[in-house]
Amino acid sequence: QSLLEAGAAGAGLVGNQVAAYFAAHLQEFDRVCLSVIVVSSKQKADAVDLAIKSGTSFAQEAKTASIDSTTASNGGAAGCGVLAGTALLKPLGHLPIGQVSPPIAYNGSYLVAEVTGRTPMRFTAVASTVLTVLLLAGQHQANAEVTAAVRSGGVAVDARFGHPKGGTGLIVPPGHPPLTS
Repeated sequence: QSLLEAGAAGAGLVGNQVAAYFAAHLQEFDRVCLSVIVVSSKQKADAVDLAIKSGTSFAQEAKTASIDSTTASNGGAAGCGVLAGTALLKPLGHLPIGQVSPPIAYNGSYLVAEVTGRTPMRFTAVASTVLTVLLLAGQHQANAEVTAAVRSGGVAVDARFGHPKGGTGLIVPPGHPPLTS
């Protein structure tokens, strides 16, 4: 299945193809250091964003507004890591050092983030992450194709195993047979 998933992502599992994917997406695999301010609503995130744009330091705003006590006490410092394969890649992956992001919906909260550092990584240091990103992309693509086929009626489901749930792409399992005594 891994070969199918990687093929669906447009890359194979051959080492030079994985390295080629890395080379074409270098910045996605940088080690990025972040400071974050976590708040409970979009309105609070907008207020934090406005305060920073108006001159309040990121660290001060983190200490007074963030609901994450660990990062708040450190002025928002959250640490460093590779963003590839995470929900934060798209909003933060290309943000320059020192720039503050607009509010980001994340895990039921909102973040305002600042990239505080960025270190390019060598392929050998992130090869397993690159491979994981490729496999996840392939899995998502394969799932989307199967769901589209089921929705379009291009997949028949044997009634013994369930029935399609009206255009959702889901297959509903059959009910249990009646219990006999």
